[in-house]
Amino acid sequence: MSITSFVKEHAAVTPNADIVERWESRIVPNGLQNRGAEGADFYLGNWGKGLKAPKAIAFARIAEIKGATEMAARFWEEAYFLATGSRERLAAGAQACDEGETATVATPTLKSSFNQQPQVPVAVDRATAMMYAADPAWGVQEKKNGRRLMIRVRGKVVTGGNKKGLAGVVPLPVADLLASRSDAEPDGEDVPGAYYVFDLLSAGTTDLRQCRFEERYAALVKHLAGVSGAVRVVPLITEHDAKLAFIKSLEAENAEGFILKRLDAPYIPGEKAGTQFKFQFRAINAFIVGPQNGLKRSVQISVMRADGSIRGVGSVTIPANAEIPTEGSIAEIQYLYVENGLDGCLHQPVFLEGRDDAAPADCQEKKLKPKGAND
Repeated sequence: MSITSFVKEHAAVTPNADIVERWESRIVPNGLQNRGAEGADFYLGNWGKGLKAPKAIAFARIAEIKGATEMAARFWEEAYFLATGSRERLAAGAQACDEGETATVATPTLKSSFNQQPQVPVAVDRATAMMYAADPAWGVQEKKNGRRLMIRVRGKVVTGGNKKGLAGVVPLPVADLLASRSDAEPDGEDVPGAYYVFDLLSAGTTDLRQCRFEERYAALVKHLAGVSGAVRVVPLITEHDAKLAFIKSLEAENAEGFILKRLDAPYIPGEKAGTQFKFQFRAINAFIVGPQNGLKRSVQISVMRADGSIRGVGSVTIPANAEIPTEGSIAEIQYLYVENGLDGCLHQPVFLEGRDDAAPADCQEKKLKPKGAND
């Protein structure tokens, strides 16, 4: 079944009261209905965890009813993917279009292997990070707070891979833009509204994995010259004074942190290469979600000890614009430090998002930041 046929088959669906309430309480207050496909992607990125095809169809229908045709098209694309495992591009208002007017961007199902593990930077303390930043052999890039997403473009076929090496969802605006260029394998972070690219594994028929990072980055800048909007290149800072000033500005702007990359290093999957490090101004870790605290919009959170047992680290408030995560799921939380050493609770925890690409084994007590570790 094509996406056009899929849309026509469900064109009579009537949104229920729950969908109407979500439209009025989440989409309208944030002005998402005026941002087209970007608004739909923002909604899916922030509140779309566990979304099923029927609900995505209902969102597409209410967007049509409200006159947000571009947003409706994006919700139809997501509904089609959830129902069939395939992706097809749909123009706004395409419920009345002929099938020949749509373009197809195929992706594998989410349980497929992407056949490529990403290189993962290792966390270091402030003193170590500043030592490397002062070294001319290292460059600095801003650390983006998104979902790791490697992308492979072969003709008009665009596939994505997550940090576990499994297939990941590529937002259609990103897929469209990258497919308009030549074959390539960019690596970056998917943040709601944009894909931030910081490395390039191949361009055309040339494999760049064994090239120096500064050569890969130069190829990346050339490959994506002039892009904006859905795809953006993360700047690389290499000059000594500029690096230190850049780090200072990032901290003043409350950015998440920065990445240090050895300029002469090849691309080495995993996190043991010793050629990429990260420093976060505030710590961000994954936690196991426990029971909700009564009727309050807060849940208990825990980590896993080295012996496999679970211990609590306090509670975190869930903001009004986010769904309360279910017990046993994984949540990403930002915090200042753990009070009273690693036996205490999180200080100033802030809920960021639920993570469907993490497991309880990722929520290790040893990864926590104790008070004073980076202060």
